[in-house]
Amino acid sequence: MKRWQFIEEDRTLICGSEVIGITPKAAAVLGHLAARKDKIVPREELIDAVWPGLHVTPDLVREYIFDLRAALGDDAKSPRYIETVRGKGFRLIGDIVPTTRRDMVPHEASKGEIRPMIAVLRPDCYDTAPQWQGFMDGVAEDITIMLTRAREIAVVSRHSSFAIDTGQDLRDVATHLGAGYLLVSSIAVFDDTARIVFQLVDGRTGGYIWSHRSDDPIGALLPLGDKIVGQVANALVGWQGEVHRAEFRMIAGRDDASLNGYQHFVRACDPNLQRDANGLRKSLQHLDQCLARQPDLVSAWVMTCVVCHCLSTMSGFQDQALLKKYDRAVEKAFTLDPNDVYILYILALKSARSGDQVTAHSLIRRAMDQHSPDARSFLAISALCILIDWNPDAALEALDNGLSRITLPAGWHRMFEARLAFFLGDYSRAVDASMAGRDHVTALVFRCLSQAMSDDLDAASQTLATLRGHDAAFDFRSYANNLPIAHPEALARYYQAVARVTRLDDTTPHAVLAECTKWAAQ
Repeated sequence: MKRWQFIEEDRTLICGSEVIGITPKAAAVLGHLAARKDKIVPREELIDAVWPGLHVTPDLVREYIFDLRAALGDDAKSPRYIETVRGKGFRLIGDIVPTTRRDMVPHEASKGEIRPMIAVLRPDCYDTAPQWQGFMDGVAEDITIMLTRAREIAVVSRHSSFAIDTGQDLRDVATHLGAGYLLVSSIAVFDDTARIVFQLVDGRTGGYIWSHRSDDPIGALLPLGDKIVGQVANALVGWQGEVHRAEFRMIAGRDDASLNGYQHFVRACDPNLQRDANGLRKSLQHLDQCLARQPDLVSAWVMTCVVCHCLSTMSGFQDQALLKKYDRAVEKAFTLDPNDVYILYILALKSARSGDQVTAHSLIRRAMDQHSPDARSFLAISALCILIDWNPDAALEALDNGLSRITLPAGWHRMFEARLAFFLGDYSRAVDASMAGRDHVTALVFRCLSQAMSDDLDAASQTLATLRGHDAAFDFRSYANNLPIAHPEALARYYQAVARVTRLDDTTPHAVLAECTKWAAQ
């Protein structure tokens, strides 16, 4: 049985070089159990401690206990860490030691990582005021914590990386820490402006491969720190993050047979493979090769979900083998990481599609409770908030939060914006966002609908023709069901626009037109 150190303030579990991030609520539950170790803690006591003054069902407590067990590798039937005492509550029985940052013992990074390892070094402070060193140390710590939540990379502990002498050759620093990449940073203060620079260093060559500079007025430090942490962490992780890009460049030109499991995953995420069905199937082959070697790589299972869904959309959801592969990938990814926001997003959509709104809403709450560094997570949450919850304020906040972390949003990021802007009634923003990327079905759908609602019928007709050119069998009703658009308010807005568009389309059956008119009137 592993001996875990639990840092509640950082919401992390640490065992050797293994660092697992958990949600704030899960950390609060574990913290309360740890404070009463070996004693039975009733559900009602946990609810009062973690959700004071709120009406919360016991089911939500069980969900967070499930999340903690998943993080710890525990089994409810044969518990080693958290025991369920039927009818009474829960008891912490395992070797979990509450620890503070200051008490942590440095450790060496593990060797032979199957994922890229990154070390966040202690920042340089070109100002004598001690507050700035403390501020930057806090920013670097928060970035380290955020990076531990990205499953496709590994992170050297802050205690090891901060203890290193950064005056030596950075290649030697990387070798000592066992890291492929180093994140170095500095701050210089000029009058009322703070210049903060982050640079990503290739540990093999010592060369800089990415940099980020911000010049911000000195004001409230907490929001400034949060902004920097969000932008830097998001830039580094994810399928289009700088670490992934560096790994992709490293294997460019290599034969597929020479790639290891992780490198097959990297090649599967090549944007050039996402352009058509043949490329997507090639991507799926790389993912199969990856998972045959590394079956526990969560990111590969998530990407399998994405690719299968794209291919299924192209086939009109008729390919049963693809749908079965998609379902298995969702199940496997959720088992490995029940806190991955994108998987929660997929499961919420699946639940809503099947009519199980209770489960869908529960999954949305869990997704909103995560603190992922990846902007994609916020974009996924924005979709759930509008398609299922019809919570425009929360949806817009999540969208803006996600886009604020991206310096140059890619086309697929803007498709989330186009869809949300349509449902918010901001049709000009929806059209502009849909134009930012290539002509994907989602971009074309909400561009067409927004143009129709803006009474730009000639443009809507041209967009509809383009949409039909991409998919001659496209049907607005099937699209709404497969997405799904589940909330009545969202459906009414959607079909109000579809009713206008279908009058431009001579191929639309009268029964469908009548149904659109009926929904629009509700």
